[in-house]
This record gives sequence, C-alpha cells and structure tokens, in this order.
Amino acid sequence: LIELYRVDGDRTYVDAVRRSLDTAWEKSRTEEGLFSDDCSGRKTNETKWLLVQGAMAEMYARMAAL
Repeated sequence: LIELYRVDGDRTYVDAVRRSLDTAWEKSRTEEGLFSDDCSGRKTNETKWLLVQGAMAEMYARMAAL
C-alpha cells in the first residue's frame, strides 16, 4: 500500500492502515505494551507471538517513514 501511494499519491489506503494501527494501539495492547493477535481488541489470548510484535513494529516504522 505504501508503494501504491508512492506511485499515485492517493492517501486513501495509507490512511486506512494508519487508522487500523491507531485502533490496535488503543485497544489491543497489554499492560506491558504487547499486541494481541486480534488488533480490534475484542479477543485476547495469553500467548503473545514475536511475529505479531515484529510485524506491528515494522508497520509503525514504515508509516513513520512516509
């Protein structure tokens, strides 16, 4: 979506990703700051996966670079 934005300049999809990340930040983090698998915050699980944490960090980093 970032590459698409760089080609056509349409922020529609980039803004949608940013809103999704904002929702995940507000609703799906534990007290320790780890993200749940369900970024909507409706479901939580005891296990926190490194893959999820890394993916969220990468998405925030890529959005910050825009």
